[in-house]
Amino acid sequence: ARLGLSYNNIGIVYKYLKDYAKSIDYYNLSIRCSQAAGDMFTVAANQNNVANVYVMKGDYIKALELYEKALEVSKKIDANNMVFEIYDGMADAYMKKGDLKKAYEYRLKFEESKGKFITEERSKQINELQAKYESEKKEAQIRELKQKEMLQQANIQRKNLVIILIILLLVGVMLTG
Repeated sequence: ARLGLSYNNIGIVYKYLKDYAKSIDYYNLSIRCSQAAGDMFTVAANQNNVANVYVMKGDYIKALELYEKALEVSKKIDANNMVFEIYDGMADAYMKKGDLKKAYEYRLKFEESKGKFITEERSKQINELQAKYESEKKEAQIRELKQKEMLQQANIQRKNLVIILIILLLVGVMLTG
């Protein structure tokens, strides 16, 4: 998996250097390594990356084919953060291709899936905070109960000491008297 990520990073560097052929080669190496490792998220991410490079090259048909593959993998593994990125790329490819109707359709899908992803992430964060709050609340209750128990033990020990002292005092009075 690490090798796949390394190839991905090299692909990114070549993309920014505008050496698209090498960029695609390294992304494809990353895809093969990631498939072998069973890392389907990185497979989808790199398919998306290759599609982005094809958009930069002006090969919108090839880009859209790759976006479709990346979308299929992303949906299969519930990678919603990838889904909205892919829709964004598809909207861009269709716009540059001149298909404004499809560009608009995928821009709407992008906005909807991005909103859904953000809502899901917020829900996860709220649930995590709720669980943390409940855990801390229970820990505080446990601490409070332990303190009450310690006070009760101290009271019992004090009462026992008083009883022992009274008995000793009575025994002492009886012995002297």
